[in-house]
Amino acid sequence: MITYRLFMDGVFQGKKTEMALNLWKHFLDKGFKSDVTLHNIIIHGLCSAGKVEDALQLYSKMKQWNCIPNLVTHNTLMDGLYKAQDCEKASEIWARILEDGLQPDIISYNITLKGLCSCSRISDAVGYLNHALNHGILPTVITWDILDSISPSWRSGELSKTWITKLAHQIPVAIANRFNSGYVAKSFMLLLAGFAWYSLCKSTYF
Repeated sequence: MITYRLFMDGVFQGKKTEMALNLWKHFLDKGFKSDVTLHNIIIHGLCSAGKVEDALQLYSKMKQWNCIPNLVTHNTLMDGLYKAQDCEKASEIWARILEDGLQPDIISYNITLKGLCSCSRISDAVGYLNHALNHGILPTVITWDILDSISPSWRSGELSKTWITKLAHQIPVAIANRFNSGYVAKSFMLLLAGFAWYSLCKSTYF
């Protein structure tokens, strides 16, 4: 199975989508059962080839084949849908993540932030970032790159200095909550994060 996954992934990366799909059909015709990892490879390949509807159809059949979509499956689909400018269906996938009892990770949030910004839904993107922080999920460099790409809205309009101040307080707390090694570690992380955020906010807004 591992060899087959690697082979399928390589064929998709070589942009030989039809060949990959024929191999997939041959695989199923032989009576083999696909696992979630192989499904994810195919869904990613279809989305990369612009065949998002085909990817959705495969996704809808997974449970029928006793193959449960995982967070990677949903993240891949959301990314493909946002790139196809289908924000509504992407939002539906987010809802399914929660319905299935999965916990969105920072990759989920980054995909959603970038997708919403590409659809000019800046306020919604801000709401998701706030939601991530409230759940102790810390932004990454990619998160800030996404926000920086919409710098006019990020620096002045939608995100006011008041909201930035709130964000500067939330991130150190979120960092501290990730550590369970006692008061000293939490205090150190709060101090470190506080200095970092003070420097960022000062250099950017004051």
